[in-house]
Amino acid sequence: MDSRGVTYGPKAQKGDLAKLLRRSIERTEEDYSAPPPPEDDCPSYNGLPDDVLGHIISFLCENNLVYEYRVLAYSVFNFEPLWKMAQISRGFWSQAKKRRKKFKDQDRRNYELYEQVREWEKNQDLSLAKHKGKHIREWDTTHITDISYLFEGMVNFDQDLSGWNLINCKSMIGTFTKTNNFAANMKGWNVGNVTTMEKLCLKSENFNADISGFDVSSVTSLQEAFKEVKIFNADVSEWNTKNVTTMRCCFSDARAFNGPLSGWDTTNVKNMSHMFSGARAFNQNLSNFNTCNVQNMQYMFHETRAFNNQSLFGWDVSSVTNMARLFASSVYAGDISLWSTANVKTMSDMFRFSRINKRSIEENWDFSGILVTSDQANMPFKHGRTHSHYNHGGPGPWMMNQHAMMMMMNMPPSDDDY
Repeated sequence: MDSRGVTYGPKAQKGDLAKLLRRSIERTEEDYSAPPPPEDDCPSYNGLPDDVLGHIISFLCENNLVYEYRVLAYSVFNFEPLWKMAQISRGFWSQAKKRRKKFKDQDRRNYELYEQVREWEKNQDLSLAKHKGKHIREWDTTHITDISYLFEGMVNFDQDLSGWNLINCKSMIGTFTKTNNFAANMKGWNVGNVTTMEKLCLKSENFNADISGFDVSSVTSLQEAFKEVKIFNADVSEWNTKNVTTMRCCFSDARAFNGPLSGWDTTNVKNMSHMFSGARAFNQNLSNFNTCNVQNMQYMFHETRAFNNQSLFGWDVSSVTNMARLFASSVYAGDISLWSTANVKTMSDMFRFSRINKRSIEENWDFSGILVTSDQANMPFKHGRTHSHYNHGGPGPWMMNQHAMMMMMNMPPSDDDY
């Protein structure tokens, strides 16, 4: 028995298990709405079975919940809870070093899987990737609902995980983030119920795993999914992205990526900001992108170095309100003269250091939606331009004159523009 009155069984002595994991509960005012568990409900660990595999998890309750629960969690494969998570009542506890997530009762299993994979990584010993004689490829993952950051930072991981059943998995946030030479076999994965793949391969290097067969039809977010990947060799061309609503920074700074995306369904995407910003090798056909619901395109092709001969002529941008720096510092020179821009509120530096044909833009675009404020914070041009740089065409929309147009593009006007 320790100073807090918790009794340890033969397999739960301090130091006997891998490590004592302290996870403090962060509580909000709402969390205190449920009554605390009675003090006599603190668990006793006498008589634990000899083959317990797991880790001690500590919960430190605040205010009147002054006692500490130290819970020995069974492995994900033979989970028998020693207490009820409901007693903690919507507590927060840390799953990973830089991540905090709200857990429900069943999610302790997700945590155990995470810790087992971490233990394998730490020791680099395949014998530790076994549970009761089963190799990692045979683990029962049927009840896993969250594999976020599961393989974060792993190097040279090439295990066969094709047998994993992830039918109940909902979240894959950062699952492969910061991996190096990751080549696990995941061809059998059923991820059809996953709703978010944010930061899926963020900052990964030499990603060689085959994820072409992933069913992403339920995914709503690919935000930063492949941001800053280096040497990304996976094929995602056939992904069904029909329910994705945000692709913000999806391939941002993925400097070697040049995979085909013409088959992606972008009908429901609202945010494409920074999507290819800094993707210097990318030069693929995007003419099939359905952009009718996109509202934000700021920095979308910012600093692209190869994207210069693809047609965006037919894009429907009628819902877009933000085009700030859309083509800034890019080499793109395609014809976008017929874009419907009436709803755009800001085009700040949209064509800064770009090669877009300024004359065709000037003659065809509608700038009536550009917000003009007293301090000109939302103006698409700089250097103190005022309303005098607009020509009002009677009942029609406000239109920029050529001088203001050049300022929007951050290009010096020619002599005949004055």
